[in-house]
Amino acid sequence: MSNYVQTGEGRRTILQVSKTDADGNTVSGYPVQYNILSAFTDPVSSINYAAITSTDYARLTSTQFNARLAAFVNYVKSLHAGIENDIASLSSGCYVAESPTCVVNIVVPGGGVD
Repeated sequence: MSNYVQTGEGRRTILQVSKTDADGNTVSGYPVQYNILSAFTDPVSSINYAAITSTDYARLTSTQFNARLAAFVNYVKSLHAGIENDIASLSSGCYVAESPTCVVNIVVPGGGVD
């Protein structure tokens, strides 16, 4: 028997960063996509996060998910100076309600107990 409960809430995995010039044209090399499932290092805490599967990501407890998300936000911000001026919170929109059909780039969490 599983210890995981279907919550109906999905966790996004892809963050796309776009950059435009003063005229509104996309800057060369953009957009850039980052995947929270990939390995990365939090530049603030120096904690290394290993690559994980979508199943493991879905099964993260809320505490584990929030820690990985905060570290991921730090990582992406470190790669794009000034991004915090454009995006108040990279973590906003990290959850999405699931529809009856599968949505690309969304992993349905198991809802484990913290």
